[in-house]
Amino acid sequence: ARQRAHDAPIYVYDFSQPSNHTGPPLCFGRACHAAELPFVFNRSILHPEFSIAEAALSSSIIDYWTNFAKFGDPNVGLEGRNSQPFWPRWMPDSQARLNLHWPLEVGSTACDLTCDFWDDLG
Repeated sequence: ARQRAHDAPIYVYDFSQPSNHTGPPLCFGRACHAAELPFVFNRSILHPEFSIAEAALSSSIIDYWTNFAKFGDPNVGLEGRNSQPFWPRWMPDSQARLNLHWPLEVGSTACDLTCDFWDDLG
């Protein structure tokens, strides 16, 4: 992200919603790798129903992803919606990211160690 941030818009998120909708069982109640996928597709194969908070999170994720795919900006069309904060572009100086848990919030968690790890992989 640090290498490309000035060339193209980058939007970073942390998915931290504890969930029982993705397995293996080790991940139940946690936010593991790919745990956001049932929320992206509003479909869980492990449990038929989302809670009210999970359904709201899923709806927001779908809005953001759809707008990003259509317009290159996840915020297009979301102006004035109270439940969905503006998702700022990630820049090396601010490191802003959307925290995907309900309720949604924007944070700026430093990712130096994580980013360094991925940068070192190439």
